[in-house]
Amino acid sequence: LELLEQIEAGGLIPDALYLCSGAYTHVGLVVAFKALGIELRVVGISPAPRDDAQAAAGHVELAEECAQLLQLQLDFSAEDFESYAAFVGADYGVVTEGSREAIQLLAREEGLLLDPSYTGKAMSGLLAHVRAGWWRAGQTIIFMHTGGTPALFAYADELGLE
Repeated sequence: LELLEQIEAGGLIPDALYLCSGAYTHVGLVVAFKALGIELRVVGISPAPRDDAQAAAGHVELAEECAQLLQLQLDFSAEDFESYAAFVGADYGVVTEGSREAIQLLAREEGLLLDPSYTGKAMSGLLAHVRAGWWRAGQTIIFMHTGGTPALFAYADELGLE
């Protein structure tokens, strides 16, 4: 609800929302938007290696469980969960060239600190999608920063931070 209030206050009409998608945040947003009748493309970037189709099926199960607990009559399918593991790199927690670039770019240009395991890889995915032409000037993409900044200290050498 806070996110929706911020969108409304900013007069935004978002085309998509990007986030790191382990499972729960992604599922929770999709369930909430569906329950509220809001159509918003939620694009998850996985922090760990996985099969995207299997992840979507797992997200459906979690969403159905969540809806049942909340006593919501909602139906979900794999198409409700868009998630990509292509930006993970060698494994969970391993810095990729894309996450390093995203971390340095956002710190330098926006003063926004990302971590290498979650938000750095999610932003790497968003940047790759922009470069691939998925999004164009004039569209509104929301990036959900879910934390992880303390990890920067553990990865300082790998990230080229001084």
